[in-house]
Amino acid sequence: MTKSYEPNDVKDYDIIIATIDNLDLQKSIYQEAKKYSKLYNCVDFPEYCDFMFPSIVQKGDLQIAFSTGGYSPGLAKALRALFERIIPDAVIPFLEEMKVLRKMHPKGENRQKIFHDKVNVFVKQHFIMPTNGEDLNGKTR
Repeated sequence: MTKSYEPNDVKDYDIIIATIDNLDLQKSIYQEAKKYSKLYNCVDFPEYCDFMFPSIVQKGDLQIAFSTGGYSPGLAKALRALFERIIPDAVIPFLEEMKVLRKMHPKGENRQKIFHDKVNVFVKQHFIMPTNGEDLNGKTR
């Protein structure tokens, strides 16, 4: 909607996203949204939000979402940008391979071991590993 807000405007919508700087108006719209059981997000006032918009990194089937609960969108954005650079494009074919392997191997300890080993090899090849003697799960090697 691209008009000025009027009382009862929210009743015809399921999701309301308001981008205004007036806190009193935000609060009023939020209370009305609650009255009509509508989902509400007002961008800059987390206390008046029913949901958040995380900052998302996506590479193939990998999705990582960053959120600060609305209190520092800039930090979430910076972390997304950092992880976009850190996560290699090699993750795309790796996840395709894992998808095939998941179908080939029945659930159980053997599949868990195969996957654990493959993930450890992938991470060691593409990321800097901790030097404290722990594996990816925090267990001592």
